[in-house]
Amino acid sequence: MNWREERHQILAPWSIFLITGVFAIAFWIKSFLSYDMVNFPTEKDILYYYLTQIIPFDSFLAKIIAFLLVVFIAVITFFANNKYFFIKNKSALIIMFMVLLMGLNDPSHNLNPGIIGLTFLLFAFIRFLGMHGKLHTGARSFDIGLYISIGSLFYDRMLFFIPLFYIGFYIYQQLHIKNILATFFGITFPYLLTGGMCFLFDDFDNFVQRIPFSISHTTDTHIGHIIYYGLLGLVTLLAFFNFILKYSNEKIKTRNTIFFIYLLLLGTIVSIFFSNHLFLFELPFISFFLSIVFAHFFANNTSRFSRFIFYAFWTIGIIWFLVSFIL
Repeated sequence: MNWREERHQILAPWSIFLITGVFAIAFWIKSFLSYDMVNFPTEKDILYYYLTQIIPFDSFLAKIIAFLLVVFIAVITFFANNKYFFIKNKSALIIMFMVLLMGLNDPSHNLNPGIIGLTFLLFAFIRFLGMHGKLHTGARSFDIGLYISIGSLFYDRMLFFIPLFYIGFYIYQQLHIKNILATFFGITFPYLLTGGMCFLFDDFDNFVQRIPFSISHTTDTHIGHIIYYGLLGLVTLLAFFNFILKYSNEKIKTRNTIFFIYLLLLGTIVSIFFSNHLFLFELPFISFFLSIVFAHFFANNTSRFSRFIFYAFWTIGIIWFLVSFIL
């Protein structure tokens, strides 16, 4: 990218990577210096249960793993965009927003099952991107079901994404009986394998008991969180209205993919009402989808108003981090 192109970007690529690196470390300092930031519930899905028997979710090693997973997700999403162009520009803003949104959420600093589930959702999403315009997509459909199923063994609400991916198949014109069945078989395989292993090791009751679905209970929310979520909601609505206004100007694959991202975001918000622990495990998914939405908006809008929103968003985010760090 030459200097003329950089003038039409909100931030130059080199500055994005520099700022992201600095804040990635800064946002995780609090978690590295404190013993425990979030009290996770005692009920755990089967693979997450076995994992935390080896690595406690609030241990220093768990926080290192969580940090590396966030970086991994951000970088892989960046390279996936470079290959499939679901954002018009090869924008590093995806990494920047991923680090900001994940870094501002304490639940993402521990070994949150949502982060592990998000990692497998990313794999499924990349396989989904490769389906556009292809004739033979049965193997990709199977892989999508497989990855979501594995992720659900760490975080069971992952299964809520299956109907949304079927809608995604329809958007990509890939909704065929073959793909539906392939996805179903992909979902079934990890459960049969895990259940069989638990049966062999005389732990099948534990496997069955860790597949819960229930309606959420009311939880206390800090006023600061309400303000923060409200800010995210306002920027999201702004990005969505801009997407609708410029819908016809987008390439078909780009607008279909971004629409699917909004659908996944909406599905995640709806799934919160089926969670016992409001926002605790859903925040990594919401942060991931918003990172793509925000990166798409700011990469394609460099007006003075967009720049103001961009810098104001980051300024408020940093102030929120400093206040939460002190408190």
